Amino acid sequence: MPRALGLQLHILRASTPSEIDAAFGTLAELRADGLIVSADPLFTNRRDQIVALAGRYVVPTIYIWKGFAAAGGLMSYGPDLIDSNRLMGTYVGKILKGAKPSDLRSNKR
Repeated sequence: MPRALGLQLHILRASTPSEIDAAFGTLAELRADGLIVSADPLFTNRRDQIVALAGRYVVPTIYIWKGFAAAGGLMSYGPDLIDSNRLMGTYVGKILKGAKPSDLRSNKR
């Protein structure tokens, strides 16, 4: 699909904070028009570094978690983890009080 749109897709990998820095250097060399940051514990833990680098290199970036956008990132596309955990806690509380899991459903639609 990217080629059909005239786009070239580059996959950059990073497994350390210094590799994150290097990946942004590569983005600059490639003159990338955008970046998608995937779900990864390293990226979540290095959120501020990644958001700062995206700003420094002026690369429009979308992230999976809302926390990246809250930290100054452009946008996120994933679920709100705080809300998901709150809802999960509500369900667990109801189950522990005797509700049948099959009878539970989200009020959010």
